[in-house]
Amino acid sequence: MKLYCIINPQAGRGMTARLWPIIKKNIEKIGAEVIVNFTQNAGHAQILAKDAKRIRVDRVIAVGGDGTINEVINGLIDSDIPLGIIPTGTGNDLSRTLNLPQDPLEAIIVLARGKQLAINIAEVNGKYFANVASVGFDAAVANWVNKNKKIKGKLVYYSAIMYNVIRNKHYNLTINLDGNIIEKECTLVAVANGKYYGAGQKIAPQANLYDNLFDVVIVSRVSRMDILKTLPGIREGKHILNPSVSIYKAKNVTISSLNTNVPVQADGETLKNLPHTFRISEKTLKVFVP
Repeated sequence: MKLYCIINPQAGRGMTARLWPIIKKNIEKIGAEVIVNFTQNAGHAQILAKDAKRIRVDRVIAVGGDGTINEVINGLIDSDIPLGIIPTGTGNDLSRTLNLPQDPLEAIIVLARGKQLAINIAEVNGKYFANVASVGFDAAVANWVNKNKKIKGKLVYYSAIMYNVIRNKHYNLTINLDGNIIEKECTLVAVANGKYYGAGQKIAPQANLYDNLFDVVIVSRVSRMDILKTLPGIREGKHILNPSVSIYKAKNVTISSLNTNVPVQADGETLKNLPHTFRISEKTLKVFVP
C-alpha cells in the first residue's frame, strides 16, 4: 500500500512538525510505503495533491488542519484516489463531522481498517470546499484567526470571538435559497455541508455530508449579550432553540449585500467581498471513515 502524505508542518501552530516523526513511524507499522511531502507555503498542498494524481498511489493522506484538507481536496477533485485525514490542526472540524478520532495516532488506524465513503463537495467561485462557508460574525472570527498566527491553540478562537463580540457588527443580506429570497439584517449566515466549525462548534447539528443539500443557518441581528448567552450552547447545537436562529435546506445559495467589506470564509479560508454563490457540486470525494 503506497500512501502519498501531504504534511503541513505549520498546522496546529507548529504542532504538526513536532508530531510528524511519531506519526510516520506509526503509519509504517501498518505496512505502508510512505511518500513524504511537506508544504512550503499557502496553496502548496493543492499542487502536491495534483501531483499525486500523476503517479500511482493508493491513498492521499492529509496531515494538518482544515485549511490543509481544503487545499488537498481542490487538488484531488476529479480523481478516484481516496483521501485519508490525520487531524493535527487547530480546528479539525471536518474530521469531527466524519467521526474521525481526534488523536492523530488513533486516526492512523482508520487508514488501515476504515471504510471509504463518497462525501458531497461544495463549490464557490470555481473552488471547492467540504465543510462550512459563512458570512458575518463567524467569518470575521475565522479571518481574525488567520491573521493572528502567533496565538497558540484554542486561545486564538476565544480571542477572536471576544474581539468580534465587542465590535458586534450586523449585515443587511439578501439570501437566495434555491429561488426562495430572504432579506434580513443578520449577525451571521452559515452555509453548512458539515456539522462543525470554529474548533468544535456544532453550528449545523443536522447537516449531512451525503444528502446533496446545505443546511443554511441564519442568525438574525442579536445583541452582544445574546451572543454571549448563546455561544456556550453552540458546542452541543443548542443554539438552534434560540428564536433568532432559522435553518433551511438548499442546494444553491447566493448571498449578496449592499454593505461593503462583509466578511466571508469557506473552510476557514478568507473569500473576497459578496456576492457569492455556494453550490453542492455534482462531484464527490472518497474519504476514509471509521
